[in-house]
Amino acid sequence: QAAASGVAARDALHGALRSSAAAFRSGHDREVLKTVATRDRVVAALIALLPRALGTLVRRQLGECMCVLLAAEGRALVPLLDALIVVLTKASKDAKIPGGDNIKCNTLACVGALLERFGVLMAVRLGEFYSLAKGCLKAPEDAAVRAAAVGVIVAIVRHGGQTAHAHHEDALKLCKGLLQVRRHT
Repeated sequence: QAAASGVAARDALHGALRSSAAAFRSGHDREVLKTVATRDRVVAALIALLPRALGTLVRRQLGECMCVLLAAEGRALVPLLDALIVVLTKASKDAKIPGGDNIKCNTLACVGALLERFGVLMAVRLGEFYSLAKGCLKAPEDAAVRAAAVGVIVAIVRHGGQTAHAHHEDALKLCKGLLQVRRHT
């Protein structure tokens, strides 16, 4: 029902995600999430929401739901990260896909939330997420996409642990370049 568009649908989706996060936190649903089939269905359902125009609050709740899923069952990290990389890579390569900006914004916001909570555990994927976020900073991108990309880069540097040090210098150069572009416009 929350798949429709509009404010009422967005509110319903926010409520459904809040309820899901609460269910993931509870003892019974944590055990259910340990089964691979259930976990894969939950990951697929969360990924299916990425093309929608979610808005800031719903996007934040989606990221929280993904974080709670990982906290409930850490083995969900790999399929969720793989799915996010596939979705973001496809959206970044094919800018003309319907909802491309929504996909990028929502995915980057979820990646940022996951990095804040599980940064060190995501060390293997930091390079991929850094490259994808850096690619979303180009001038033709929507301002919301660029802002979400900067958030991911900050989260990588701040929460990525020892692995993130490789990105510090490049991130600093990138920020200086962005500031110079902003100053000249």
